Amino acid sequence: LKAWAMAGSKDSRSNDAIPICGVGASAGGVSALKDFFAALPADLGLAFVVVMHLPDDQSSMLDEIVARATDMTVRQVDDQLRFEPDTVYVIAPDRELVIEDGTLSAHPHSAERGKRAPIDVFFRSIADMGEDAIAVVLSGAGADGSVGVRAVKEAGGLVLVQDPDEAEFPS
Repeated sequence: LKAWAMAGSKDSRSNDAIPICGVGASAGGVSALKDFFAALPADLGLAFVVVMHLPDDQSSMLDEIVARATDMTVRQVDDQLRFEPDTVYVIAPDRELVIEDGTLSAHPHSAERGKRAPIDVFFRSIADMGEDAIAVVLSGAGADGSVGVRAVKEAGGLVLVQDPDEAEFPS
């Protein structure tokens, strides 16, 4: 990620554009997220957006858990926020995230329970950024994220996937 942030398609970005890295995780994802953010420098200049499957009817401590693993600012998104570099944005319960007019927006789920794919929704949203899109897939089970990473790859973006041998849930 550091090499991409430093070189990559930076020449094609406007001076005020902040590269966005979507990070999707489900089963086993909390541990994978902690390891991922603990390994990253806090000054890459990227905005990270974490999308994870969360229970609808409970508050989440995911932002606090991630904050203990990184020196970056960590914020839970339950409405609309402007992107800032070196910041981690974490999905709130009962929400899906999309990029609208350069801001990160949280909306109620667009699909009924059991048919939701919040990782795909967000990855398809960043695919619109073309070659500036970054999608990271961490531990999980099921297919959420597979359609979104295909969209990111087809748009010329970067897709990184946790080694299945290292994932708690490799499917």
